[in-house]
Amino acid sequence: MGPKRTLRTVLRGWIGVFALAAAVGLFGLPLWTMFVVAASAGFCLGGTWAADRPFMLRLTPPDRVGEFYGLYGMIGRFSAVTGPVLWGLVVYVCSGRLGMTPLFAQGVSICVLLLFMVTGYLVLGRFRTRNGSIIRASTDGKASKSRYTSRLVPTYSDGADGMKPLGFSREVGPSKRETATGGARRRSSNVA
Repeated sequence: MGPKRTLRTVLRGWIGVFALAAAVGLFGLPLWTMFVVAASAGFCLGGTWAADRPFMLRLTPPDRVGEFYGLYGMIGRFSAVTGPVLWGLVVYVCSGRLGMTPLFAQGVSICVLLLFMVTGYLVLGRFRTRNGSIIRASTDGKASKSRYTSRLVPTYSDGADGMKPLGFSREVGPSKRETATGGARRRSSNVA
């Protein structure tokens, strides 16, 4: 299925979760629907964790993996602060200043966060793929097709007392498609 399709499917799930959670506040649905929201959010959260890192790895040039994952981590921390601050600000304005009930104000704040989900879904759709490979910008600024995969490989020390695990190192090599075809696409020849 691939990480992009998985992530788009998970984001559609998140949009549904946020829409149902907003409906609880906006339309006064019974609170037992929050159990459905919570279970669905857990399902989507696991899918997000499983799909976003491999997709990020496909977008990252092999020689800049550390930089891109550092930026990825920083953006994750930033969103962990801005989401609750935005939530609180919208609830404060809606309930304190506009006189809405707290439940309705929370539904409005979920709708604001839902806009971020829809925006993320639309931005993710802008990444084009060809034959399952991500088209990305390389380090020289030109678009290139991702022909290499990156994976973690365990490393060991070869000491006098035997092999001891040291950790993991990143190995970059040709994609499975190139390995299977011998590095180049084979052309079919017409035999008369």
